[in-house]
Amino acid sequence: MAVVLEQRVLELVRNVAGEQRLRANTRTSVGLEPRMRVILVINSLRGGGAEKQILLIAEALMEFGLQCDLYTLAADTHSARLTALFSRCQERGVRFQSMQPRNGLLKEVTVLKRAASKSACSMVLWTWGRRSDFIGKLVALWLPGIRLLCSLRDTDKKKVRRLRWLERFAHRLVTGYVSNSQLSVDLLSQIVPRVRERAFILLNALDDEDVLQDLVAMPAERPKRVQVLLLGNLRIGKKGVDLAVELARRVKSHQLPFEFRLAGGGRPSEQRKLAKLIRQTNVGDIFHYEGEALDPVSFLRSGHVFFLPSRYEGLPNVLLEALNLGLPCVASRVGDIESLATDGTHLWLFRVGDVSQMFNVFKAIADDWSAAMSVAESGREFCRRTFSRAKMKERLGQILRQIAVRNE
Repeated sequence: MAVVLEQRVLELVRNVAGEQRLRANTRTSVGLEPRMRVILVINSLRGGGAEKQILLIAEALMEFGLQCDLYTLAADTHSARLTALFSRCQERGVRFQSMQPRNGLLKEVTVLKRAASKSACSMVLWTWGRRSDFIGKLVALWLPGIRLLCSLRDTDKKKVRRLRWLERFAHRLVTGYVSNSQLSVDLLSQIVPRVRERAFILLNALDDEDVLQDLVAMPAERPKRVQVLLLGNLRIGKKGVDLAVELARRVKSHQLPFEFRLAGGGRPSEQRKLAKLIRQTNVGDIFHYEGEALDPVSFLRSGHVFFLPSRYEGLPNVLLEALNLGLPCVASRVGDIESLATDGTHLWLFRVGDVSQMFNVFKAIADDWSAAMSVAESGREFCRRTFSRAKMKERLGQILRQIAVRNE
């Protein structure tokens, strides 16, 4: 116990020291235009993953000495889980602006056009989400000198192809595409020419407060009922919830010691569909839907294994949070997970949609709990090493420098 505590203290000291060195050298090493202004646009701050990352980016921009405005298209408040990060951004000088709901597309374009044209600074408009991207392209059409960055976070091939006409027409207005996943870039490159030349990978990052979180208190012996957690928006097809229900049916028929708990907001139609699936498979005693998790970290702390059966993902932020807390994680081979982590060392991976592979992984966990704990420890170390805030800031500075050069 003393050795583990000493290792954690040393790790914390190294992280803090590295962050202090990075902040001290930011102004001189980043080499950005001192009067650059970045306007970030996203639908809302009510979610978790993408919203958390855009706030971390806004905070980093202020630390670079740049000006930063963050516009939300929906006039709602941020989610409770983002309160601390939101407050930090405000303290650093990020200016938050909310559009009035249902103002209309023209009004939103006009507001952003005025905000961009009034500034004497070098301007970067960075949009997150389909509606924001469309608005950003209209602004860029109106103001040809603006540098437009669009975030790629969709890995659903059908969705990308449905909008190919827009992307093919408007891609010339985009200075660069930023994605947390190479898969998103590869999908867009199939329908838009020369995307890779303008694409940048910016991995998700853990917040400093995430790193300071205590590990989940895992039992030394396997519990009689292992709590398997699923966390995310209730989109049954995209998130693979139907696959999780089928897995629960097989687990029950083989009397494996697992209980599944799903938390996340969802439309009433999705909730009804899930309830029907649970009834049809007769797994209501081991599969529970708990609604939206107001405190996702507390929810993750209440379980023993994290499960991500998604069919489409880029680099899911919730997986990083689960790894960081020291939970053993089981995930589908989606997005960039497989290229970043090692199967059986940092977590367990299975083919997308393959319930038989999922079952084999969970049977292995039930048979060898100590091996599961070793994988969880390796996963936590890998996560903190790969997805640090300092690395994200360094990469962000590189992207902005290249964007500045391209439009000169």
